[in-house]
Parts: sequence; C-alpha cells; structure tokens
Amino acid sequence: MDNRILFSPTIEWVSNPNGVARVPMSGAKGNIILHTYDRFTKEYVVFNYDANTGKQIWSTYLPAGGYASPTIGDGVIFLPCGYTQICGLDENTGERLWTKELNSRNRSTPTFYKSLAYLGVGNKILGISADGNIEKECSVVGVMFYGNPLIINNYLYILGDSNPTKNKSLLNIFAINLNSMELSWKIELGPAAMVSCDSSGLAYHESGLIFAGGFDGILRCIDIKEKTIKWEAKGQGILTRSKPIVKKQMVYVNSLEGYIMGVNINTGKVKFNQFLSPEGMWCPPVIYDNYLWVHSGVFLYILQTNNGEVVNKIAIGHSPYTDFEIASGKLYIAAGDPPDWFYLYCLRLSNNPRFTIKKTKIDYKYRDDENFDDLDIIFNVSTADGIIPENLKVDLRKFGGSDSYEPKVLRPKEYLISIKLPKFNRYGDYALIAEAKIGNGTYKTTIPVCLREYIPNDIPDSYQIENFLLQQQEKDYYSGSAVMKSVLNFYGKELNQQEINDMGEYLDDLGIHGHHKWRTGSVRILHASTNIRNNDDGEILEKISFK
Repeated sequence: MDNRILFSPTIEWVSNPNGVARVPMSGAKGNIILHTYDRFTKEYVVFNYDANTGKQIWSTYLPAGGYASPTIGDGVIFLPCGYTQICGLDENTGERLWTKELNSRNRSTPTFYKSLAYLGVGNKILGISADGNIEKECSVVGVMFYGNPLIINNYLYILGDSNPTKNKSLLNIFAINLNSMELSWKIELGPAAMVSCDSSGLAYHESGLIFAGGFDGILRCIDIKEKTIKWEAKGQGILTRSKPIVKKQMVYVNSLEGYIMGVNINTGKVKFNQFLSPEGMWCPPVIYDNYLWVHSGVFLYILQTNNGEVVNKIAIGHSPYTDFEIASGKLYIAAGDPPDWFYLYCLRLSNNPRFTIKKTKIDYKYRDDENFDDLDIIFNVSTADGIIPENLKVDLRKFGGSDSYEPKVLRPKEYLISIKLPKFNRYGDYALIAEAKIGNGTYKTTIPVCLREYIPNDIPDSYQIENFLLQQQEKDYYSGSAVMKSVLNFYGKELNQQEINDMGEYLDDLGIHGHHKWRTGSVRILHASTNIRNNDDGEILEKISFK
C-alpha cells in the first residue's frame, strides 16, 4: 500500500485512553474532552487532554450508560450518564457538580444554545442550565426522541420515532418552538427502527433546508419554510446512524453498509455513491481542507468532494461511537481495536509527512490446532529527505506483546515484525502505531495489518435461528425486557415484559451493573425450575425467582 499521495494526515500525537472511546470535543481553553467506557471498572472515564501535547490534565469516573457524548457551555461539561441521568462537570477540574435523574434512557447528545443544554430524553425535550436545573421542557405523546438536536433561530429540530413500542414505528422530524416549548410541526420520513448513537442527527443548509437519512436508505431534503419534503435520494443501506454533512451545494451521508453518498442539495441528484468497506460506516463524514474525510473499517479515507474518488487512506483502527472534531487546524478522532485498545489521534494535514509506511507484505501461517498463528509483517518506510530512521519501535500490546517492539532491519528502510499471534486476533484488521527518530525529531505513523483475507472462511457470514421471534417492547423503557422475553420464549419460559422489567429493577437494587443485569437475569431464569412469579403483595420472591 502506498501512502505517499498528495495529501497525507500527519500524526501529531496519540494518547491511549481506557476502554471504548466516544466522540472527542474541544474545550473552551483549546483542550480536548473525551469519555470512554472502561469494561473492567464498568464505568465511564472522562479525560481532559492538552490539545498541543496530548498530555492528560485530569480524569473523572462516572456511572456508565447511554448513547450520547458531552457538550460544553458556561464552563460546564454536560454529559449523559447512568443510562437515565445527565451530570455537569467543572471543565477546569473535572469535579462533578451535579447529577440529574431524567427517568428515561438517554439517546441524545446535547446541544448548547443560549445558556441551556438541550437534549431529547424519552418523549421530552429538556433545556438544562449550567447548575443542573431543568429550565425548559416539552412533551410529545407517543414519541421517542434521539440524536443530536439541531437549533436554528429559536427552533429545535430533532429526530424521533412515533409509535416506538408498536410494529409499525415511523421516523419523524419534530420542530419545537423554544420560546413557547411547544411542538410547531412534524414531518413523517418513513419507517423507523432505533439506530441511535452519539452522532446521529440532522444537517442544515443556510437556504432553509434540513437533511435527514432514513432507515429505508433514503436521504430526504426538508424545506423548513414550506414544511415539506423537497426531494428524496435513494442510497444504499441504513442512513440513520450518522448525521449528514453539508458543504456548499452538496450534502453527504454514509450508511451502515459501507457507502458514502454525495447529493446535489438543489436537485437531489446523486453525484456518487462510493463503497469503501463491508464493515460499514459508524462515524459521520466531515469536510476538511476541501476534502471529504470518512472513517470506515480500519481506515481513515480522504476523498474528492465532487466525485468520491479516494485520494488517500491511513489505518487508524475501528470505532463504533466516534466522530471527528476539528479545532485550530487539527483533526481529532478516536479509534483502535475494541473493546480494550483505543487511541485518541491528533492529526495535522501535511503535503510532506516526515514518516510514512510505503508498503506492507504479510506472511500468515494459520495454525488450526494451536492457540497461536505465525505472523510475519515486512514493511518499508518513506522519510523526508531520505533520512534513515533511528530507534524504530512498534506498539504490539493489542497482540499481547511489548509497547516498544523493535523490528528486525532487513535492509535500509525495510523491516520485519515476526510474532506469535493469539488466535482470537486472527480475524481482525489493525493499525499498529510505529514511532521513529527522523533527523532531529520523533514522529509517529501507522502500519495497516489486514488479516481477514489470509484466514480460512470458517466463520459464516450470517447465522439465523429458526423460529426465533423478536418481541416488540410494550413501553418506552422496556427495550431490555422485550429482548429478554424474546430469548426466554424461544426456550419455553413464558413471562410477560412487566415481570421481566420487575426482575431487572430487582437486579438494579442488588447492585448488578446495568450492562449485565439482563444477561444475569436470563441465565438465572433459564436455569430455574419454575417460572419467575410474584408474591401476593407484589414483591418478587428471591428464592423462587432464582432456583
């Protein structure tokens, strides 16, 4: 693979936060805020980094849970946490100032506007002040809001599913008047399914157009003055995971099937629909220096904005929840190898990076009867002014190795990594961080290691359980109960969703972490000799429930 194309992102620094990293964002002092889910402590960790050096300034632990990232306003970091909560942190110190219980799972990254953080929780739109008070509130019956609210001229626009507990749920855009906190209008966009995350939402163009991707693969343009759908453009796959982005006369949206589509905002004509990776796209695209930047699979791609042609790509790793942040001429993104190895990258655009990987060659020996495979990686490097690298080291911790592995020198600028690869790593694509002294400075780059093409196809593309029926949730907070009922019914346990929800609340009271309560409950109930049942006074019988 040749990385020496016209524009290459230069890695300025890399940090290594704990756990699954979410969306980085810029603080008021130019610092970078990032939160992660640490699967060992079962908590969120909020990090504050110096944007110039990547040095950690402070970190704070919080209850985990939710599908949202923070926003910052008036010196306070507003971060949804604890599934149904939002908290405020002091931006300078990380101290938790307050916590607010919202009584519904949070699926909305807040937007800060006129001294309030607005978000959609359950069927409510809330405006929360820097001291944690709910100053504004609007309720819409039969709706579940999600995604990043878009606020234009005192109107809040947000996605929401109507009839969220029924078989025919519909996706809508809702317009809320922030002066009166009343629903002004809504437009139905087609079928819905909850595909929410930190970075889902809407895009806006100054001509008065809003753009929304659909679960049905259709990108829709809405004229907010006429309150009508102006045009529809057919894409490929689910388009609701990531919000679109608008630049000049084009709108771009990506799909969970791995396509990035560019559409003319005036006509709705599709200019291109470029396929990048079968692993899909989980991060919204961004325009930077007149190029389209897209994260898909293990690579960060740089594309032409007019035709989708790939100009360059660099391996950075995977991430299911990230987004781009651009500040002071730098681009920040979190990626790595879930669930443990994540990096926060600070990238700068450069025409002449000092240190890049010119090409790689992989020799893979698959050992069917052993715990380790043999992996040899030969790579060539390119350096500014032809300088020979010194002290070249590679981080192999994600493979169980050293963080400063020294490759064997085969010839000038050609190196060999030879390792025993644990079998649980054999199906992955990876980005290995490499560092070397080039002249008077030390620089970083990545080595792409894509193993899937070398592995026998012994994992099926899909596996379907016969006669397995998914249950629709009966209340907006019964999602776990509905999934658990689907599993229990398949194995012959007849429980209703209210009984299962009561069991979940009981496990909450015991201190079982929310990420594990449904797994814990289903295992215990499936092994019980009788169905879970309630006592006459409505309390759950512990001994009967958990035989």
